[in-house]
Amino acid sequence: MTPAPPPADRRLRTALDRLRRWLLDDAYPIWATTGLEKGGGFQEKIGLDGVPTRDNRRARVQARQVYCYAQAPSFGWTRDAEAPAAQGLAWFLKH
Repeated sequence: MTPAPPPADRRLRTALDRLRRWLLDDAYPIWATTGLEKGGGFQEKIGLDGVPTRDNRRARVQARQVYCYAQAPSFGWTRDAEAPAAQGLAWFLKH
């Protein structure tokens, strides 16, 4: 019989599970829809009301979001992660 993991390991595993659920269920979906302008790049920010702000876009946001969607399948996001990555990259390279 395998002993139960120490409390610190359980807390870490619980925190990682919550982070993964947030990433897959909340972050990836909203940034692939609300956060990605049709034919454009990623928004700079999405307000707490779920509406994108019209802040100037920084290059680092575009590159970070492209990278995040390129990595999405490895985290278990089963939707089409290639489309937001490709669209964001194309917009970034154009602008």
